[in-house]
Amino acid sequence: MESTVVMKETLAETLSALFVEPSAAPTAATTVTGTPLTSPAADRARKALDRNNHAMERLKAGDWTGFGTELDAMHGLLENLSQQSTDH
Repeated sequence: MESTVVMKETLAETLSALFVEPSAAPTAATTVTGTPLTSPAADRARKALDRNNHAMERLKAGDWTGFGTELDAMHGLLENLSQQSTDH
């Protein structure tokens, strides 16, 4: 199993960089401008980030059930991304 370390400005950009599909390599404009990637993996990474943000909102509101629900949903998305990245 190969280890990869990626550091970007945001979690969404980091997840996109980690899970970008090989055929969807970023263009120079994407790299230079920081425009988000539009691959299916990038979309799933953004969904995971959205779930994380919702979970944090639920946590701040003291809604432990909602926090757990969002955290579980985010975990499922990240597992899916991880599985797809190892399938390539």
